[in-house]
Amino acid sequence: MSYPNSSPMYIPTSIPLPIPMHVSGWPTGSPYSPSPALSHTPPLAENTISRSFADAVDSALGLQPSPVPDQLPSKAQPGQKRKRKTGKEDAQPGKKVSKGRVAGSRGYGEAEIRRMVEAVEEYHPIGSGGWQQVMGRMTEYWFEEGVPARSEDSVKRKFAEMSRMPKPTGDPDMHELILRAKKDDEDELNQDDSEIEWPPSPNRGPVPEVAQPVDLTRTSTPEEPVLIKQRRHVKAAPKTESRHATTNALLANVSRAFDPDVQAEREQRKEVAHAQRSLYQSEILSLRAQLLEKDKLIESLRTQLLEDARSHLAVQRELDGTKARLEMQEQMRTMMMGMGNVGAWLAQPVSLAPNTGHSSTTT
Repeated sequence: MSYPNSSPMYIPTSIPLPIPMHVSGWPTGSPYSPSPALSHTPPLAENTISRSFADAVDSALGLQPSPVPDQLPSKAQPGQKRKRKTGKEDAQPGKKVSKGRVAGSRGYGEAEIRRMVEAVEEYHPIGSGGWQQVMGRMTEYWFEEGVPARSEDSVKRKFAEMSRMPKPTGDPDMHELILRAKKDDEDELNQDDSEIEWPPSPNRGPVPEVAQPVDLTRTSTPEEPVLIKQRRHVKAAPKTESRHATTNALLANVSRAFDPDVQAEREQRKEVAHAQRSLYQSEILSLRAQLLEKDKLIESLRTQLLEDARSHLAVQRELDGTKARLEMQEQMRTMMMGMGNVGAWLAQPVSLAPNTGHSSTTT
């Protein structure tokens, strides 16, 4: 196909036409050209005229338009469904997935845990040497059972998890293996340093037991042994009562409280105490009645004493009056006697007794 030219000079189709710089950046496709970028546009006939300068150049050179990759997702036509993306395409790159238990990994069985607890009870592992002995026992078990071996860190983590496991909610009893693991952990914490078999150090010699005094005035020579560091004395930590012993004591007290013989003895002591209390109360009531009677007697005697005191005062007043009258009569008689016969005659009726005077008057 040739491109028509109105100028007298004819340009053959085999020679490429120069493309201006401002045209090279234009898109190669158009709504009217069969571009791969727009697959839904209808193709044009072969004899039609191109609508853009680049299409005209491509047509002149006999080249097809270069395919343009889809930059934006095309819209689905009516009646067509968009293809769903897979989970790998939907997953966002760089998103951190939380790690969990590896699929297919085996857990600890009761027999394996029991062998681990027995090994810990036997060796009391402190440091790397003790755990190597425990791992030796566990390796024998894994070989006998035909299961793959575990790492030392896995065994340590399992034992630490059992020693820190709390009592299950709603269950008053804890599993035997967990109690044994807790007891082993407490025994290891309370163990004295002198009882621990520390592994020998390859780079150090034996530590002297007692440091000899060193003369500071004398300089040491390379041949003389010099004490560099002395191991400090470690006191044994006080061994506290374990939880297992406390639990056993509590169970013993509870069983003793529900024992029939102990209950019968307790009831008998209660009856004896009740009888003694009743006897004491009856004695207190009788003593209180006697005290009331004594109070009444004391009150009656006090009343009688007051009456006797009143009678005594009345007799005393009468006696004082009689004494006063007698003294006055005696004074009058003495005065009359000093007056002679007239006084004697006047004093005669005064000296007469009441009966004498009464008889004289009647006669």
